Amino acid sequence: MKNKITIKIISVVLLCTMLAYTMPVFAITKDETVYSKLDAYGKSYSNIVNAHIANEEEAELINDLSNLVNIVNVGGDESFEKNNDSIIWKAEGKDIYYQGESKEELPIECSIKYELDGEEKTKEEIIGKSGKVKITIKYENKDEHIVNINGKQEKLYTPFIVACGTIIDDGENKNITITNGKVINDGTKTFALAIALPGLQDSLGIREEIVTIPDTIELTMDTTNFEMNNIITFATPKISGGEDLDISKTVNKLYGKVDELQSAGVMLEEGANTLKNGTDEYSKKSKEFNSAMKSVALGVNTINSNYSEISKGIELLNGASLQVLNGVTKVAENMEKIGSSLAELKKAGELISGGQEQIKQAIDTTINNMNGITTADNSAKVGEIKAKIADNNSMIQKLNASNTNLEGLKLNLTDASQIAIIDEQIRTNNDAIKNLNENIKEENSMVSILNSTDTSKALELKKNLQEISSKMATLQGTTKILTDGIGAVNAGIIELNSKSGDIIYGAKAINEGILKLSKGSKAVQGGLNMIDTSATKLLEANNSLTSGAETIYEGANTLAEGISTFNKEGIGKICNYLNGNVKDIAVRVEKLEELSEDYRNFTMLNEKTNGKVKFIMVVDGIHKEEDSE
Repeated sequence: MKNKITIKIISVVLLCTMLAYTMPVFAITKDETVYSKLDAYGKSYSNIVNAHIANEEEAELINDLSNLVNIVNVGGDESFEKNNDSIIWKAEGKDIYYQGESKEELPIECSIKYELDGEEKTKEEIIGKSGKVKITIKYENKDEHIVNINGKQEKLYTPFIVACGTIIDDGENKNITITNGKVINDGTKTFALAIALPGLQDSLGIREEIVTIPDTIELTMDTTNFEMNNIITFATPKISGGEDLDISKTVNKLYGKVDELQSAGVMLEEGANTLKNGTDEYSKKSKEFNSAMKSVALGVNTINSNYSEISKGIELLNGASLQVLNGVTKVAENMEKIGSSLAELKKAGELISGGQEQIKQAIDTTINNMNGITTADNSAKVGEIKAKIADNNSMIQKLNASNTNLEGLKLNLTDASQIAIIDEQIRTNNDAIKNLNENIKEENSMVSILNSTDTSKALELKKNLQEISSKMATLQGTTKILTDGIGAVNAGIIELNSKSGDIIYGAKAINEGILKLSKGSKAVQGGLNMIDTSATKLLEANNSLTSGAETIYEGANTLAEGISTFNKEGIGKICNYLNGNVKDIAVRVEKLEELSEDYRNFTMLNEKTNGKVKFIMVVDGIHKEEDSE
């Protein structure tokens, strides 16, 4: 878009101050500014409320009410506690500035219609086109009340003054006009400003043929490439003045002196001129607040970044606790298998011990039998020894089978100490097999000796068998110790397995607690992200406000001219009409002043707190390409 213009907040945001009004004396004053984003047709889709609590008595605690959500302190580090709609601020004598989001309906609704060469168009149909463009902005007052007017029930609306403005590029637009207002051209752009008083026509009961009180603004232009910047609307319910500007008292005097209303119109013009002279101070304060907002946005961003590291740690803890739970569960599942396997292992050890006893007895018997070796026929002795050899071979087969079973059992174990026990039993079996093989070898030698009647060899064999018998006794002792150890380990595993349910329950409780912590941490992280985003948006909006403050003086001049025209063309006509309807109008004006004074907040207000409120509505611009600004 040629000559991109940063949209400035229209000077009429100060319109609410043109008539100073008397407020009750309170220790606390809450000033709300409602920022609303509207689409190109005037429909609201976002309401952000900024609240300033003026702590005039420097109270330590401030009791506040608010139905806002996502409340953020944007002016300091004062903390607060919120219980439903009740808020207690730890002010420590300071003013409070905070922001939140609202879902409440606005008291003023806006509808916008676009026409090109007399035909109504959508924003998509009109963008980039050339021709005669007419934009109709209509405001509807939704804050209605039933009021007794001289014995009759009449419908009155809270009186809102609405000011509307925008900036138009002169490069592709000309012949720019606006109803109920003024246009100012600086050679490159046109500043268009107008006012409306929605609902006031019905509230005063004045016929349109007598005087028309506008609730609609029409903006027209000739364009060669239509685009539209943001349209800014400012609304305030404060129309009554102080002692010198009390419209109700002025109207009461109209029973005999209508020209006092005309005097009030002159004073209105003077008030507008006073507003013009005060805009410089507003610009300075806007810049100071903008500087503070930059610090707030930077601080929120730093907090958000630091908490991200905490959140990562919680997520790692959550994953580790789940691994612990899975590991404990798996251990519990395997302990029962291990216990069963150790019981089988103990039985195998007992069988081996029994076999070793049989082997020793056979060797001892062989030794005893050798005591009678002679050169006579030893065939009977040979038969006995061969039988023993057969028994030894059978025992070797059993020991080999036991080793095979033990190797299979190791495959189901993960505990190193249990695997070591099995390996020790296998070594013990192998030692027994070795001894049995040596025994068989000796017995075969004995058979040879008996067959050859070589007595000297028989004696030598007897000596060897005695040594084997001694070693077998030692091996029996070792096997018993090993078997007893397996039994003790199995008993310990049984006891541990009985407590595995408690261990799993505790691991589950820890895992569930850390999971809740993780979810809570994610919620905190989401909240910090939202605060960070909101602070950035608020800073962007305040940048626009600060920039707009620089043009307020020009807008105030325009407003003064518009008030002058309104005084001459509006109030003059009203005065003429009042001559015949003064009593009815006087009562209506009194009621309108009461409604104006009663409308002190948009959200919620503590009964001991004074309130002020104003509305700033920003209509989305229409551009061929999205402009981030």
